[in-house]
Amino acid sequence: MTEQLPAGYFPYTVVLTYNTPAERRERDHHERVHEVIRVLHEGATEMAWSTRYDVDDGLTWDAKREVWVGSDGFAYDGTRLFEYSRGGGVRT
Repeated sequence: MTEQLPAGYFPYTVVLTYNTPAERRERDHHERVHEVIRVLHEGATEMAWSTRYDVDDGLTWDAKREVWVGSDGFAYDGTRLFEYSRGGGVRT
């Protein structure tokens, strides 16, 4: 069973980009994560919302439980995610 997220807490998982060469994949993913944060921040600023951003580079997929597990052990429910977001697999 996964824990409930606090009210107003919205987790985002930015999946690795597999359509780039392996030697650039990690750097491209890092850039993509920060681009997503920038877009979220711009929208939050426009709405005058208070925000906090955490990046967990230790996030892993637990296929048996169908959850993403953070480096702190917190489990994020993945059962409603699209297949390509679950486990970092590539959609075919």
